[in-house]
Amino acid sequence: MFTVAIISVALSLFSTTLGLIFAISLAGKNLLLGKYKPASFFAVLFIAIFVLFLADTSNTPTTLNLLVGLGLSLYIYVYLLRKNGDYLRTILTVSGVNIIFAFIKQFFFRDYYLKLYDTAFSVNNEFIMKVFADNQEHMDIYLKSVDRLKYIMVEYNAAMSVVAVFLGLFIGTLLLSKYLSPSWKFRLMKLPVKLVYPFIAVLVLFLIPGFRTISINLLIIFSMFFMMQGFAVLSFYWGDYFARSRVFSFFLILALIINPYVFLLVIFTGMFELWFDIRKLHQLEE
Repeated sequence: MFTVAIISVALSLFSTTLGLIFAISLAGKNLLLGKYKPASFFAVLFIAIFVLFLADTSNTPTTLNLLVGLGLSLYIYVYLLRKNGDYLRTILTVSGVNIIFAFIKQFFFRDYYLKLYDTAFSVNNEFIMKVFADNQEHMDIYLKSVDRLKYIMVEYNAAMSVVAVFLGLFIGTLLLSKYLSPSWKFRLMKLPVKLVYPFIAVLVLFLIPGFRTISINLLIIFSMFFMMQGFAVLSFYWGDYFARSRVFSFFLILALIINPYVFLLVIFTGMFELWFDIRKLHQLEE
């Protein structure tokens, strides 16, 4: 139990997604099955985070990411899943908590991340400037690309933080549900119709110039929800075939990684399902 808590924190230092996948699939399973005592496990988890903070008190955002993205998220996740057994509601609720936290963090620590990325890229810039010393055109293209990349990483940090947590929740839940009863009937998963209203509000917000950065952050987050539903639609129609054919599954995963259009197709499929009920789930319910 102690080892799992410490490894979860260590993994989350490098990747919130990996940390949550590990914590949910292993610690979550043992917590929900009663093999771990919640008080003992979370005490070790939060003590490990506090020790890391004492080791580097200047890195407050990282500590907050561990506290909320891992510690609080896992606590709420286990509590809600134990209380209602609703996998989708649990994922959406924990994601909602992280959305609020991400925008608060973005507001208070924007300058911190700007300085962090400036420092990170400055070392590389010195090397590149030496390489392109005799080619000003290539150097200008590189420097503009770096400035654009820094802008994206700073302005859309909130979305990237939530996406990292969401992917951990989503993949971790798929792994976890195999050990629980009832398991998650993912192929029948359907986002609540009420999600349409905040989505429309975000689209309207995009039309207001001063709120476009916020709206794009939120649209990226919504795209993850639609992605999850898109995969549920794929699983509904072709899940059994994917399970039988590892070769086909491999090429699908490869296509998603190297071809952004395939990934976008999955997202739009999930979005259309919200309105048009492609799987006709209402008929199955009747």
